Amino acid sequence: MRQTGLYTIGLLFLFSMGLPDAVQARHKESDDSKKLDANIRRLIRDVDSMRISKHLFYLAKDPLPYRKLNLTLPGHKKNTLYEANDYLAGKLKAWGYQVKREGVQVQAFRRDTSKPKHAQYSSPQPEDPWYTGYNLYAERKGRSHPDRIIVVIAHKDSQS
Repeated sequence: MRQTGLYTIGLLFLFSMGLPDAVQARHKESDDSKKLDANIRRLIRDVDSMRISKHLFYLAKDPLPYRKLNLTLPGHKKNTLYEANDYLAGKLKAWGYQVKREGVQVQAFRRDTSKPKHAQYSSPQPEDPWYTGYNLYAERKGRSHPDRIIVVIAHKDSQS
């Protein structure tokens, strides 16, 4: 799709500006693409699998086996989803992000453990309790392209 877009841009340049300008613009775009590809390769090489494992272990095993609004671990004051929110927000702030929380009213799924695993969860009923869940929004302005926006979406709660 990117190549198709580049070719389309190239044709528009040919028709509107003439061949020399189009060739020069295409060459610059090619140089920019090569720099971008090199940056992406460098970023992939810099991924630290042990660091990722440490964060995943914290959020999915110990100390938080689940991330649920309706589960507070013995001796803890907050439910496990709020604890996960605090952990994630703390890490993001330490990395230079501004973090905002948006409260959303939700109900937990019902669970019937007498059924097979794939059929245990069902929609909540109107009389079931409501909880306030939080969406986390993290923002950090870039240095080289502060006007560009990169959106990353992640799902942090367990089915509950």
